[in-house]
Amino acid sequence: MIKKNLLYCHVYSCPHTWTFYHNITNNFPSELFRCVRVISLHDECPFEHDFYLRIAHSSPFIKKLNLHNYQSQQNDHAQWPIIKYPHLIEIDLVKTHEDYLEELLNNRKIYLLDNVHLRVSYDSLKNQRSILQEMQRVLIVRKSFVLWCLTIQ
Repeated sequence: MIKKNLLYCHVYSCPHTWTFYHNITNNFPSELFRCVRVISLHDECPFEHDFYLRIAHSSPFIKKLNLHNYQSQQNDHAQWPIIKYPHLIEIDLVKTHEDYLEELLNNRKIYLLDNVHLRVSYDSLKNQRSILQEMQRVLIVRKSFVLWCLTIQ
C-alpha cells in the first residue's frame, strides 16, 4: 500500500449544525455534535475501541458510519465498556481490515439496533465465522432481522 502525505483539517464554527462529518481521524475532538447523522472515518493509524466510544458520545444520533482503515487494531478491548449506537442503521466496512468487522459486530463490544444495513467485502465476512455464529445467536434471542449486503471488491 502506498501511503500518501495528506493532511486533513476540519474547521467548523460553534454551534456545529452540519449533519455529516467526513474523514475523521484518531485526532477527533471530544465535543458534542448533536446534528451529525453521517460519519466517515479515515486514518492510517488503527481505530481502537476507545475511539468508537468517543464517537458514540460525541455524535449520539449517528445513523450512518463509513470506515476506511486497513490497519489492524492493536489493543485487547475486553476491559472496555459496551458501546451503544441506538440510531445507527447503516455501516460500510468494505475498505477496512477484518478487525473492524469483528469490533462492530460483536455484541459484547458494541450494541447495535436490530435492523442494520451492513456493507462488507465477502472475503472479510467469510473469515469471521465466530462472529457470524454470534450474530446468529443474537438474532435467535432477539427474533429480529438483519439485512446483510455483501459486496465483492
